[in-house]
Amino acid sequence: MPVDPRTPCLVGVGQRTWRPAEVGDAGAPEPLVMWEEVARRAAEDTGRPGLLERLDSLQVVYSLTWQYDDPPARLAEALGAAPRHRLYSGIGGTTPQVLVQDTAAAILRGELDLALVVGGEALATQRAYRRRGERPAYRHAPEERREFPWEAPFHPVELAHEVLPAWLTFAVFDNARRAHLGTGLDEYRWELGRCSPRSRRWPRPTRTRGSGWPAAPGSS
Repeated sequence: MPVDPRTPCLVGVGQRTWRPAEVGDAGAPEPLVMWEEVARRAAEDTGRPGLLERLDSLQVVYSLTWQYDDPPARLAEALGAAPRHRLYSGIGGTTPQVLVQDTAAAILRGELDLALVVGGEALATQRAYRRRGERPAYRHAPEERREFPWEAPFHPVELAHEVLPAWLTFAVFDNARRAHLGTGLDEYRWELGRCSPRSRRWPRPTRTRGSGWPAAPGSS
């Protein structure tokens, strides 16, 4: 079966972790420097570092560490790139993956040929500075404070019941899914457990009297 010539593919990846023993009290660099370094590592990984100058799209995952005035423009300048499409994301639990899949779809449609998706945080460094009563010398701050860019606003019901953190919302979603499937709690847990190859070798659990935890048959 022939492969579509516009089938998206990853041509290079880059990653780095700045560890305390390596950076000392100065901490990790600011996010803009992080983004540039991992972008260049990804370009090196392709075997063609000059690809960065040919970017059609440059997309930056929202940074909790520091707010820049124009993150994609600052990174493009640092890389010597001039992409026609630039995007700074909102914030959400699946944001990086959404950027990757949307980019792949755009490539498949013929809208893009080469894209960079990048992100990085220096939160541990930021906390260390705060404990010392200091502020890191980050650059390019916006002139005005901006609102937190949630990808989707909270529903009024979520606000009314203060169901806001992920560890609450995900539990609600999962219970709603179980109810939609009409599956009992024990059966649902068992089906989820089957996702693990190792769990397939374990005996099917049953609930013991007086306990909320499942136990293997014959156990107490």
